[in-house]
Amino acid sequence: MDRNNKPIKRHTALKNLSREHHDILIFGLRLKKGINKKADLYSINKYINWFWETYLNKHFNFEENELFARFNFLDHTEKARDFHLTIKKLIFKKSRSTDQIVELYNLIEKHIRFEERILFNEIQEISTEEQLEAFSKIHQEQLKCAFWPEQFWK
Repeated sequence: MDRNNKPIKRHTALKNLSREHHDILIFGLRLKKGINKKADLYSINKYINWFWETYLNKHFNFEENELFARFNFLDHTEKARDFHLTIKKLIFKKSRSTDQIVELYNLIEKHIRFEERILFNEIQEISTEEQLEAFSKIHQEQLKCAFWPEQFWK
């Protein structure tokens, strides 16, 4: 089996973040499906803004203020911060073109795969059980992803 296809054994302390990453990948997939179906850009842009306000902003803030701050000595943490900045620049645009939405969903997928396959694995390798346990106490619940009624991706 190819190394990239092996299931990743995630430490309990990082499981909620990994579950949030799943929700974020679904967000990206919906953008991709909407673009492929030539859905109304206004609807897609509304969804992007809503997802940022209700979910992604909270997730990024937690990672930046809690996770990245604890592991700021890792080069991969800086790369994850750079991903966040680039994603935010696309999200903060008043209106996004088809090309910018394509860029956004590709970037989101690349970013989440990077955090899951590289950054989180590195954090697990270098951390003590006590450090991971301490982190798990500040992130005991996964963010809840609300329902968006306008399903332009279907």
